[in-house]
Amino acid sequence: MKAPLFLFLFLLFLFPLVSAVPPITTEFVGDTGLAIETSIMDYYKINEGACIQIFVFNRTNGEILEYPAVSCEVFLSNRNGTELLNGYPTAHLNHFEMCRTPDIVTEIGTYSVTMVCNSSTVGGFNTHYFEATETGKPKGIVILIILFGFGLTLLLLGILLHNPWLGFVSSIMMLLSGMYALIYGLNQVQNFYTQGVGITLIGFAFVIMFSSAYEWWGSGGSD
Repeated sequence: MKAPLFLFLFLLFLFPLVSAVPPITTEFVGDTGLAIETSIMDYYKINEGACIQIFVFNRTNGEILEYPAVSCEVFLSNRNGTELLNGYPTAHLNHFEMCRTPDIVTEIGTYSVTMVCNSSTVGGFNTHYFEATETGKPKGIVILIILFGFGLTLLLLGILLHNPWLGFVSSIMMLLSGMYALIYGLNQVQNFYTQGVGITLIGFAFVIMFSSAYEWWGSGGSD
């Protein structure tokens, strides 16, 4: 009888202590600060100037912010972390614009652009990355290898099977690979040498094309 009575008195004593603990309140603040959107492309051409547009929004209500309610600063760095450009973009009606001259991005590689914007109460930042190439386009060596490899395979099959039609189709693949090299270059490089490769491929394609057509015409005449 003493044990249950003791347990009852203990719980009775503990109840006021538990009820005296203050309740935990949670306050939802929301997503505050500034959201920064920009028109940076994935690829740019070296030794060529470019401009970007910067739009700043209030994360809480989505309102677009303008100067002088908000001001921004832009930092451009190369892949080694060297700062190449630091400046304040020009304010327009509902956005900012930042331009760089052709002498800033002069080497092939990866670059970062960080934008920092602040108002009187909140701020925000955003970082974008882009690739600088000689053509301003992504790498195209894979597509060139596929076209040339497919054409070379058809050419070998045409020779082994004595099938001029396979040779003719292979010449079309060679012709496409040559045109691709002329337009897009080789692996981010576009210069006199890549143009020479493209012209050589096109010339080789025409040799195969005329040879296949001549052999088909000759075999058809003998029949």
